Amino acid sequence: MGYKNIYWYAEGLKGWKKAGYTTQYNLVLPKGPLPPREPSELFKQLQNKEEIILVDIRDEASRKKLGSISGVTIHLPLHRLHKLYSELPRNKLLVVYDIKGTQAHTACRYLFIRHFDKVTWLKGGIEAWAQEKLPVE
Repeated sequence: MGYKNIYWYAEGLKGWKKAGYTTQYNLVLPKGPLPPREPSELFKQLQNKEEIILVDIRDEASRKKLGSISGVTIHLPLHRLHKLYSELPRNKLLVVYDIKGTQAHTACRYLFIRHFDKVTWLKGGIEAWAQEKLPVE
């Protein structure tokens, strides 16, 4: 990757401390995105007409195969998120979903560090939604 003169401490942090070197932690990490939404909870929120934007990060083939959740949905494949995230609204709750809920969490972290405070994901993805027999289109 072009880096030169890279070094590491073979014994890690534990060995560093054992050797008597000091450590200092001033880094304060933000809490992170909101907790994930259970499918039934999200369904109720959508039924109550809460202002929620669904962000579907799946590819076109997955959307055709598994369907989509009804509601205000933005289709933004994960591989395009880094280029198009600025087009997402910041003043509404964003609920990101994928197939199983694994990539959606990563997408939420990405959006959160880019100052999207109202962002969460669908726990279990569209598969969990379908398992609960909630409607898809």
